[in-house]
Amino acid sequence: MINLSRKCVLASLTPLVFAVISPVYGQTAEETISTDSLTHSIPQVDTLDSTLMDSARLERVATQDALRKEIAAFSQSQLGTDEYVWTYRAEITIERAGQSQLQEFWYNPEEPNGPAIWKPKSERSREVFYLDPATGRAATLNLDKLEGSYIPARIAEQAGFTGNPSVFLPKKSKAWTQNKQSDQGPDTWTKSSEGETLTISLMAEKDAECAQAIYQWICLQPIEALDLPAVAQKFPIQSIESKDANGVTRYRLECTVWEELEQPVVLDSKQLTIRDPERDLKTVAREWADQKAQETQKD
Repeated sequence: MINLSRKCVLASLTPLVFAVISPVYGQTAEETISTDSLTHSIPQVDTLDSTLMDSARLERVATQDALRKEIAAFSQSQLGTDEYVWTYRAEITIERAGQSQLQEFWYNPEEPNGPAIWKPKSERSREVFYLDPATGRAATLNLDKLEGSYIPARIAEQAGFTGNPSVFLPKKSKAWTQNKQSDQGPDTWTKSSEGETLTISLMAEKDAECAQAIYQWICLQPIEALDLPAVAQKFPIQSIESKDANGVTRYRLECTVWEELEQPVVLDSKQLTIRDPERDLKTVAREWADQKAQETQKD
């Protein structure tokens, strides 16, 4: 940032003032008074002063703009160094407080612990929510523009983007009661605790990959952690309904679609630019100074 001190401004103005006034040197007092050259020189000095100050102001603004761009560039980075692929898609309906939302969730059975992406299906944009379980960082990504922004950790936690630590109970656990069993497999299970009743419906066909996908999606939701029955590791959860002590439904989740994609969703994290609003300005400034020093050494 350029800071023109008063001394610097005066030093710059001095030769200009002398250049304007010097023609009247050598004249008598009467000649000086009678001529209008000095009179005309006064607004000329003012004009030059104004021009110089305007130029300095424009230069200062340009410098500040350049610095902002430099800092913005340092606050951006690549999402990662790997290529992520999602081969399956699920559609899940969420009903809560009289509102219903349909979400899309993508999954890769070969990378069950990899980054997760999901979005409300009603949105037309390609912007998705992203969560990397390895780092715990949540973000919003635009897959069309290949850019995104990390969600500040505090906001992500408050909004529930970091999910919940739901787990599967041991097989011998008696917390869940099986209501009925069809010829094709498990059907409905119930668990009551502290004034809440959970009812889980399982799909009839065994599918461990789908079961893991639905479990991963449940762990992404802003709900309390669930102790799920062990059988749900093999037979996918089709729906979960929570009711309070008065029998009023608190929320209901239902998987309506589970399909393998003809064209997998592929994301090269090296090509995606992401902004990090939590990066410390001192770190950015230090990196900027280091880069400038390296550029100077190369020159």
